[in-house]
Amino acid sequence: MIEILNSILKERIEQVKELPEESIFADPEQPVGIVVSTGIALAGKSSFLLYQLKRILEEGVSEDDILYIVCSDVRFHRMSYQLLEQIFAVYLSTRVSLQTSKKYVFIENLPVLSAFGTFVEHLLEHHGVELYVSASSAEVIDFLSDEIIEEQLQLFETFPYSFQDFLMHRGVVFWETLTKQSSFLIEQSFETYKQKGGFPHLVDVSQEVRRTSLQQNFEKVLFKDVIDAHDLSHPRALLDLAYFLLNQSASFHSINRLTQVLKNLGHKAPKGVVADYMLWLEDAFLFFSVQVYGESKARAKTNLKKIYCVDHGFIGALSVEDLSNDQILEQVVFLELRRTTTDIFYIKGKGGKVVDFYVFWPDSRMLIHICSSFKGRGKKKRLITFLKDVMLKHSIEKCVVVTQEEEENIQTEVGTIQIVSAWRFLLDIEPYKEDLELEEDETVREEVSNEDIRKEDVEMQRAEESRREEKREKQIKEEQINEALKKDDPAKINNDNLKEDIEKDQKYLKQEQSKPENKNQLLKSFLSDTAKLVSSSFEYSVIAAGSFVMGENDASHEVDLTHDFFMMKTCVTQKLYKEITGQNPSYFTGEECPVEQVNWHEALLFCNALSQKEGLKPCYTISNEQVFLDWEANGWRLPTEAEWEYAARAGANSIYAGADNVEDVSWFNGNSEGRTHPVGRKKPNNWGLFDMSGNVYEWCWDWYSEDYYTLPESRLNPIGPIWGTERILRGGCWANGSKNSQVARRSISNPLSRNYAIGFRAARRPY
Repeated sequence: MIEILNSILKERIEQVKELPEESIFADPEQPVGIVVSTGIALAGKSSFLLYQLKRILEEGVSEDDILYIVCSDVRFHRMSYQLLEQIFAVYLSTRVSLQTSKKYVFIENLPVLSAFGTFVEHLLEHHGVELYVSASSAEVIDFLSDEIIEEQLQLFETFPYSFQDFLMHRGVVFWETLTKQSSFLIEQSFETYKQKGGFPHLVDVSQEVRRTSLQQNFEKVLFKDVIDAHDLSHPRALLDLAYFLLNQSASFHSINRLTQVLKNLGHKAPKGVVADYMLWLEDAFLFFSVQVYGESKARAKTNLKKIYCVDHGFIGALSVEDLSNDQILEQVVFLELRRTTTDIFYIKGKGGKVVDFYVFWPDSRMLIHICSSFKGRGKKKRLITFLKDVMLKHSIEKCVVVTQEEEENIQTEVGTIQIVSAWRFLLDIEPYKEDLELEEDETVREEVSNEDIRKEDVEMQRAEESRREEKREKQIKEEQINEALKKDDPAKINNDNLKEDIEKDQKYLKQEQSKPENKNQLLKSFLSDTAKLVSSSFEYSVIAAGSFVMGENDASHEVDLTHDFFMMKTCVTQKLYKEITGQNPSYFTGEECPVEQVNWHEALLFCNALSQKEGLKPCYTISNEQVFLDWEANGWRLPTEAEWEYAARAGANSIYAGADNVEDVSWFNGNSEGRTHPVGRKKPNNWGLFDMSGNVYEWCWDWYSEDYYTLPESRLNPIGPIWGTERILRGGCWANGSKNSQVARRSISNPLSRNYAIGFRAARRPY
């Protein structure tokens, strides 16, 4: 284990060397006890930890005094409190000199662990460590309520780029005196920011890559930080709810209304369950809610909440409804406010009208309304009259109206109404704040704070405690299952007493992946979780570059893939094959079943034809029996064997592609009833790929060689031997046993062979 820890630390130190000199993150106050960075996945939490590591190293701290744990590393599969203790004990046992030196512990991508507080308390009280943690769930904070911890706890929330961060990333100067030219450049950048969103790694990519990556990120957060974290075996209602909210960002909702929405979509989710769903979605930082201001707790709970998404890029990538410019501006402004405070409300006025935001900081406040344009007879006059009434009622002397481009200062008998363009407001909100001096306002603010309302209900607290207890029991059960999996062949475990527990633990979407035939077309659009191409017949997922351990047992070896690529979510269907070639050679018929009886050369011809239809550059030049592959072309091609296994594993250490239970993910001879089945009916893996285990074998590009992966060139972007007589097959099929469906299992066949158990799926580079 110590070798793993050393390699992780060295990797992170190398990444520190590549960091930009200037950090966008604030440094924690000294002395440090425990620093926790929370926020949605891929927003920069790991970068925050790297900057803290950089600071510590620059202060002269020895590498021997630093422990760096990456919980998402596949080698630490199923992170637990016991495993954390074991890692720390192993670390101490190899660092004798550390008995008198200060220790620095980093924990990256921490999952929700009920006993984490006990571990932290032990580190702080008995070892005097500085502890730095990143987590994608706000629920982690709930387990750090011990008095010893709270006294030393510093919280940092990490969000996607603000508009200022976005400008800095693009090298646009905004902190100097603005000229007409620089103002125009910033204004244009704001339009780009509204479209792209703020995820740092997607700012400079193409529109297609950004769209598919955002779709994949949204799905990943839902499955990893919500469905998996709360052990949902039937998550369809939650998925439908998440996509519905995304399409309704900056709109009003209540638990009653959302329960009715799910009912209309065919779900029988009671109000308590829907309330849990909303809590979990907020804990995962996917959505935020804004409460009405100034009413009693009881009445506040019955009023509608306004819901906002964590990044407007998600809306553009996944929403099927066009939000108004007012809604987009409101979404962007909310995120800017939320970065600085949680005390955000809306105000109800006369006639059911609302002012969008009433915001508090420790010593100031701000009343903000969004109105993209004043076009329309009397619109401006009516709004000013309404805002004056609200200002008078709440003794507010300053109100800000954020517009697309209009700017004006209006002096009224009750105070100033400042009309400002959105881009200018986002550059610096400080001048628009109003000093907070009224005691009664602060009292009301404390009474109706979002956090108090969120946790007020005693029954919900008890229910939450009950769920935590269930989690603790589940954690113990998982450890028992893991031990069993280490000792037994998974195929045999199906027959022992652990069968029910394993199936329950692994079954996320079984029977949920069938097409929602009875749902309306809008819902089908909501459930589109990866990008769709010009052809409506297939979808693909973005597979991010990375490293993994390929193969199994003594034949395992580390492989680095330095390029992102796209891969079809399913193997090529008979419908798609016929659409491109006009033929269907399959033995088993069914439009949504995989095409089979296609040899390796015919698969290449299909890839070229599909590329031409999509306007892409074909990868293959075929002359007689010789095939030349242009690796720089952006057309569709067969994946290499390494790409196939990397995509099938999807960052997990499971036996099959997406699960340890073969029944969840594979059609094999134990359940296939002697034939192929429609694609996409089993559980997908973490990258949204279906049927990577079972149904039909899949052709890969590589020639077969028994000793190829013992060669040095097989470690970096391997493409297989330069010649051979057999081509690689992967994935197993409907006619074979479960072992053939394992992600590490290799098979081969003559490239001219046509078989009703062999199909294929295609991959390509993003650009």
